[in-house]
Amino acid sequence: MSENDEISLSERNENSKKAVGTAQKIGDLYHYQFNDMDSAIRWYEWSVKYLLGWRNLKDPTNTLTTNSDQHYISSEVPPSQSSNNKSNNDKNSNNNGLEPPSWSSKDELANAMESLAGVYRKLGNYSTALSTYFLILQLLENSPVFFKKETCRSAMVMNNMAEIYISLGEKYYNEATKWSKKGISISEGYNSIECINCHAVLLYNNAMIEEVFIKNFFFFFGGGGGGGSRCFF
Repeated sequence: MSENDEISLSERNENSKKAVGTAQKIGDLYHYQFNDMDSAIRWYEWSVKYLLGWRNLKDPTNTLTTNSDQHYISSEVPPSQSSNNKSNNDKNSNNNGLEPPSWSSKDELANAMESLAGVYRKLGNYSTALSTYFLILQLLENSPVFFKKETCRSAMVMNNMAEIYISLGEKYYNEATKWSKKGISISEGYNSIECINCHAVLLYNNAMIEEVFIKNFFFFFGGGGGGGSRCFF
């Protein structure tokens, strides 16, 4: 490989990184500034698909490209991974084939997926949001950098999952408490501000879960789910 080829590859990788970052920022603007979930989800999905190896993607500015029934979570292998999928089966078995490119990282892929899961959740697409959160946990659990950073992001994800199960009703009490308590366990014992904050939020939300479902059980109160506090980083 010549020096020019190496520079070209480096530039392509840098451009890819900038493209994903820009798509995420545009998605954030639509999400938080304009409260336009349809536009936000197009940009978030585009960035996640790009990180997973899809190319020749449709322009996310085109409103006709959105199909609420077709999300990035698919059994289809991304084109860039199909050629070496066989040799990487063991490597990717714990991540359901979700492997970021060399110019990115599992942490960055998890960030992009987390933004996407948040929009799914806001739109009430709880099934897809939960599927995405499960995949994020798998990525974080297999990323040694995550715990070294002591950000307790997996605890935050577990908290979000618990809140979704609260929103789904009384029959999901066990799932809600399971993920809330796992998050408490994960975040306990870390001294970073993020972890202390998230641990406190999880304790509060776990108490809310107990209160809501005990009231529903004994007094047949309706609703009440999803009103807890959240971890922010």
